[in-house]
Amino acid sequence: FPLDLAAVEVPSTSTNG
Repeated sequence: FPLDLAAVEVPSTSTNG
């Protein structure tokens, strides 16, 4: 989801996985 879960690795809050 568009949360800060991916932001843990990259400074993004949307696309990452």
